[in-house]
Amino acid sequence: MIDVITTFIHQVGVVHYCDHTSYLKYFAFEYGCMSIKAPFETFSNTEHWSEISREFGRSLDEIKENPAVLIRQRDVMRTRCFLNIFVDYIPNPSCDLRLVSTDYCFEEVGAMEVARTFISDLRALDGSLKTEDSPVEISAASGEERATGLQIVPLDDIVRTICF
Repeated sequence: MIDVITTFIHQVGVVHYCDHTSYLKYFAFEYGCMSIKAPFETFSNTEHWSEISREFGRSLDEIKENPAVLIRQRDVMRTRCFLNIFVDYIPNPSCDLRLVSTDYCFEEVGAMEVARTFISDLRALDGSLKTEDSPVEISAASGEERATGLQIVPLDDIVRTICF
């Protein structure tokens, strides 16, 4: 049962939060849109791109030159609404939502020890991820922020819920 609960917390709390945070940090805040009407296909799929070209009223050469023509105003508006309503977590010193500060309120000694071990293991994993080299080297553009080693989000930045 302990393995099930800790796996659930890890998947829902840690992995899901890192997914949201890394998307925001490395893409959404920089590029501002997460919804593009045209699904990606290689340009060799002429049937697909002919349809997209007609729908957007742009030639394929225009689309290749500037793929941003595929972004519609309503896509940007929907993204901004999403970011403004659901995403912008602002820490509050009177309400610590960090995962590592969670008090599970266990009364049983064994459960309390497992909770301490869980947080301790998370800290150890966080430390090792920072020092582990990425298997793929991607250079950062000027001013671009990149993860530290394999650590996408620092453990102390992870909150216990993505529903602020």
